[in-house]
Amino acid sequence: GHSEIGVGQEDAYIVLQDVGDTPNQINPDTRLNLIDQMTGAFLKREGKKLPEWLIRGTGLAMATKEVGGDNEYLRNLRAGALDALRGIEQPSDLFADGKFAPTDMAPLGFTLVGFMIKEGSQPKFMQFVAALQSGKNLRDAVNDVYKPATTQTLATAYLSSMGNSAPTPKKKKGTK
Repeated sequence: GHSEIGVGQEDAYIVLQDVGDTPNQINPDTRLNLIDQMTGAFLKREGKKLPEWLIRGTGLAMATKEVGGDNEYLRNLRAGALDALRGIEQPSDLFADGKFAPTDMAPLGFTLVGFMIKEGSQPKFMQFVAALQSGKNLRDAVNDVYKPATTQTLATAYLSSMGNSAPTPKKKKGTK
């Protein structure tokens, strides 16, 4: 699916692929997909550029509350996140633009948003989203809302919660 909100909200639309009413490991059902995309549209209504992992993760978190956790697609997202995380070299890569494929945004977003809500609380997560919507960059929003956490410590804690030890930077050739 995809959502688009125009300047001034004069134009707004959501496009959904009809994936049917039965979820599987790859596709959610139509209801979950619609809730995910509606939430994304709602988040984008202010016109600020938000991280795709945040949009998808929040949409899937909202959908989970509505459809429940007994959904094959939702159960498979953790495994998808673990696969995506294998490619990062440093915890800071978690928040780097363009580091992950678009297909990784749902599993990464779902697990990262869930982690941020669980560790910090839902009201704190809502403050974080509001800070981004007001124009703050990711680093400042994390520092302001989750202090004393930084994007580095948040990424390290998330990776640890996923069962990954923090990746160690690869050594450059010729260094010891």
